[in-house]
Order: sequence, then structure tokens, then C-alpha cells
Amino acid sequence: MLCVLFSILKAISGEHFYEFGVIIFGYLAGTAWYSYKISRKKNFLIQGIASTIAVVGGFIGFFLLG
Repeated sequence: MLCVLFSILKAISGEHFYEFGVIIFGYLAGTAWYSYKISRKKNFLIQGIASTIAVVGGFIGFFLLG
């Protein structure tokens, strides 16, 4: 919740807030990959891939635009 709050505050002030998205999606990617490793369900695989892509996009945005 703090990442969402800080993202909103940075967006209101007109700053980039990529780092908070990376934190959130990094957490989601980690839990999805771990859940996929245990259960081998496709939905966790898809969530892990999508979250990883979001993390990479956030890193690129943070370093190139931030």
C-alpha cells in the first residue's frame, strides 16, 4: 500500500514513479514463479512472465527516463 501511496504522490507532483512499480511487480513475479515451481499451473507461469516483463520495462523506464 505504501508503494501505491508514494506513486500517487509522485504522480501528483509530476515526477516519474517507476521504482515503485518495479517493487510491486518484482514481488508479484517472485511469488508467481515460486508458485509455478511448486504447482506447475499455467496461470502462475503466465503471471510470472507478465510480471517479469513489467519489471524489465520499469527498470528501463527508471534508468532511461528517470
